[in-house]
Parts: sequence; C-alpha cells; structure tokens
Amino acid sequence: MISMEEQQQTIKQSRIENIYINHYKKLLIIPLILLVFSLTVLGLQYYRTGSFIYKDVTLKGGISATISTDQELDINELSLKLKEKFPDSDVSIRKLTDLTTGRSLGVLIEISDIKATDLEKALEDLLNFKLNDQNFSIEEVGSALGASFFKEMIRAIIFAFIFMAIVVFIVFRKFIPSIAVILSVLVEMLTALAVIDLLHIKVSTAGIAAILMVMGYSIDTDILLTTRILKRTSGTLFERFKGSVKTGVMMTTTTIVALSIGYIITNSAVIKQMFLIILIALFVDMITTWIMNSSLLIWYCKKHNIK
Repeated sequence: MISMEEQQQTIKQSRIENIYINHYKKLLIIPLILLVFSLTVLGLQYYRTGSFIYKDVTLKGGISATISTDQELDINELSLKLKEKFPDSDVSIRKLTDLTTGRSLGVLIEISDIKATDLEKALEDLLNFKLNDQNFSIEEVGSALGASFFKEMIRAIIFAFIFMAIVVFIVFRKFIPSIAVILSVLVEMLTALAVIDLLHIKVSTAGIAAILMVMGYSIDTDILLTTRILKRTSGTLFERFKGSVKTGVMMTTTTIVALSIGYIITNSAVIKQMFLIILIALFVDMITTWIMNSSLLIWYCKKHNIK
C-alpha cells in the first residue's frame, strides 16, 4: 500500500515532469531574462567606465601598499581622508587580520593615479607615525603594464572558449546540443560578470583566473546532462534527465559548500575574490544548465523523436 508521503512525492514528480516535457519552451524565458539583464548591466558599465568590469590596480595600474601594525585603524575614516586628499584617485582599503586569533595585522591600501612618495607622506600625516621598511611595503604597477595584463587575460579567456567549443562539437557532433552547451557557458559567464559589476567588485588578475575556472565548472554539468540524455538509451527521457540532475546538483552543491567554507575562513583577499566569483557562477550554473540547456535538449529530442 502506497503511503501518503509517497503519493505526494509521485504527484510532485509528475508535475515537474509535466513542466519539463510539455512546457520546456516557457522555461527558456528565465535564461532569456538573465541574458538581457546581463547584457544591459555590462553595456551600462561599459558606457559609464569604458570597461565591462571594475578593475583593480593589477589590471589598470596603481599602487598597492601594506601597513603592518597591531594598532586598530579605522579603514572607513582613512579611506575618506585619502579620497579627500587625492580626489582623482580610486581608493580601496582592506583590513588584514590573523585567522586564528583575530588580531589586527594591518591594512592593505590600493590606490591609483598618484606617486608612491606622495602616498607614503600622506599616510604618515594621517596616521601620525613613521613608516619604514619594517612596517610598510609598497608595490607599483604601471598603467601600461596593467593594461597589458588585462589584454592577455581577455585573450586567454577567448582562446579557452574557442577551444572548449571545438571540443564540444567534436564530442557530440550535433549542432543544436553543442550550441546548447556553449550558450549555457556563455550566459553563465555574462551573468556572473553582471553580478560582479552590481556588487562593485574590483577584479584583479586572480579574478580573471577565477572566470577561466568558471568555464571548467560550467562545462562539467552541461556535458554530464547532454551525455546522459543523448548517449544513454535506458529509461525515459525524463528519467535520464532526472538522473543527471541528481548527480550534477550533488557535484555543484559540494563545491559550493567547500568554497563557502574557504571564503569564510581565509584571510587572503585574493583567494576571497576568486572563491566569490566562482560561487556566483555556480549559482547561475544551476539555472543555465538545469533550465536552459535541459529545455533546449528536450526540445531537440522531441523534434528528432528521441525518447
């Protein structure tokens, strides 16, 4: 005899199956909205700043200075005073703390369009203590070098995307399923970049590397889904889809949990940015893979009478 809980589970499953099998075209509205939203945000960002993302000093040039001190510094007040003193500069300040004790280790200052000597003098005046080799270090990245880094990184992403597309076409040898995989990755990357812009995250070279890693995470679930649906013959179309969802969501969830823990406990600003970008992309991947790619595949299967 079937229990009430089993009956409810069966009804729920039949509803989900009905949505995917009979209303798959309507589901494509969700990723379409995401795509329009992403292109709008990125377009406005480019119109306002001349770039699709906010770049930190490693990509646009500037100064990165570290002050080592156990004195508690008010980073908001320090940031405000530096902006008042250098109104044409972009200023970003982060506090450095010891992971185990929580003790303050100092601050990291990133600022553009000024000289290193001017920053050092301004900090000594604002903080009222002498800076030396023991408590102060500074790195300067020229604007030309930063621009060169950015161009090389973008070129790497473009080439990676092209070679990924070639591999996908070789593996599946079918136009629509291959395009579905590539579109899924593209929409995920564009949406992740749009969210990064909305959060005003200044992307570093490490952040660009994280975007490259996003491709790998995204393509895994898309290939899993496409392989299960097209290359396996056991079970119905929805059963194969359901099996891929169980495996894929488990993969993504474990990665999200691991990265979330790493993001919370790490003291490195570089690692935090990489983990945050990948986390954003993984949440978007849930939509692009299990709604957009799956809907396109079901559409393809119905058109070619694949059951």
